[in-house]
Amino acid sequence: MCILSVSMAGWTSAADLASEPQFEDLKLERALKAIMQKSEEESISIQDMEALEVVELRDLGITDLSGLEYGTNIKILDLNRNKISDLQPLRGLTNIQELHLSHNTVTDLQNLSEMKNLKSLDISNNQITSIDVLRHFPLLNTFTADQNQISDISILSKMVNLDFLRLSANQIERLQPLSKLNALRSLDLSFNKIKDVSPLKDLTGLTGLGLGGNQISDLGPLAGMTVLGTLGAANNQIKDIKPLAKMTKLYQLNLASNQIYDLEPLRNLNKLSYLYLNRNRIWDLSPIEHMKPDFHYDTGAPRYGLQLDHNVLDLKQGTKSNRLFTALNADPYGRLHQGQYQRLVIGSKTAYAGESSFTLLEAPYIHSSRTYVPIRFISEQQGAAVKWSKGQQAVTITKDGKIIQWTVGNHQVRVNDKVIKYDAPLMLKKGTTFVPVRFVSEQLNASVEYMSSKKSVLIFP
Repeated sequence: MCILSVSMAGWTSAADLASEPQFEDLKLERALKAIMQKSEEESISIQDMEALEVVELRDLGITDLSGLEYGTNIKILDLNRNKISDLQPLRGLTNIQELHLSHNTVTDLQNLSEMKNLKSLDISNNQITSIDVLRHFPLLNTFTADQNQISDISILSKMVNLDFLRLSANQIERLQPLSKLNALRSLDLSFNKIKDVSPLKDLTGLTGLGLGGNQISDLGPLAGMTVLGTLGAANNQIKDIKPLAKMTKLYQLNLASNQIYDLEPLRNLNKLSYLYLNRNRIWDLSPIEHMKPDFHYDTGAPRYGLQLDHNVLDLKQGTKSNRLFTALNADPYGRLHQGQYQRLVIGSKTAYAGESSFTLLEAPYIHSSRTYVPIRFISEQQGAAVKWSKGQQAVTITKDGKIIQWTVGNHQVRVNDKVIKYDAPLMLKKGTTFVPVRFVSEQLNASVEYMSSKKSVLIFP
């Protein structure tokens, strides 16, 4: 006996129903019908599902993938920007080579473990903590997992075919599992918890590297990456960029929000078109004066390839910095936010505040491996008031409610009501009082750097 059931389209047998996939999500069913060029009234058969190879289902609000399990010949599946959490219906889709799952609510990837042919996987913007499932994908060459909760990447040591890897905005600290991935060409590790990049030192085939938003201070291990075209290292703790000196193929370099003050290592990087140096301590543009920054309009807005705001460039009319800033067509916004620095040269009586020169009574010098600078010039340029007591051979410095008293030859200095011991004393030389330069950074809220090539002491606010 044949059991019959009634549908709006007419009579349908139980046998027919068994040959049709059952969809729990109407949005999924409608999207698949559109791909198959079926009307709303037509049903989808198992044979229809088996004929699918490329399926685009992004940004449709899909919550349930039931019914998709019959698409056993799908090779490319795009499910980006939906509301999917359960991947069970994908378990048997072993022919998939390219899978996009970004911007969903997935927490577990184990239902993908049978996809032996997978070459490209995007799981960005989910809630993934474990990526151990990758051990089942020997052919994987592209993996994107930005904005998840991944901390353990040990499984990646086995993924020797990877050439494109994005892991930004996770919880990664240790990079050792990446040390032997010599096939990698593009790597993004931005916004993690990375301090040490030495495990990357042998990845000399990289052409793109993202390290922004970490805790990196030493770029030394990257020195051998001479084929890099793009490097992002903004929002770190970088001062020294000498390791970049031989990266002559760089055309885009982002070093914003660091502590960089010497651009000399960039002098021979002639292919640079995009250079972002905002929020550093740049005072001299001479090393990049031959750069040809990009300039273009994007949706009507000007886009500048050179950004220099929030540095210490002296951009007054007539200065060398102003001339170079204009010639390089830097983003004009940079003119509004520049601080002031001081520069003193060991052995020279000429000192500088910005590009304005001042004549000192005595030159800075080095004594017992300590650099000494004239206390009055340094203090007054930092906005402090200085009083000298000849009888007591003592100096009093006041700034922002802080009172500093120091006697010549003494290793102890009084700061308000507290006595601090220094390893170098206040010195008097030919009527000029000299202070160890470290004092400036510790007590006058300034930062001091020494450029040995120019024998210069740089003091930044």
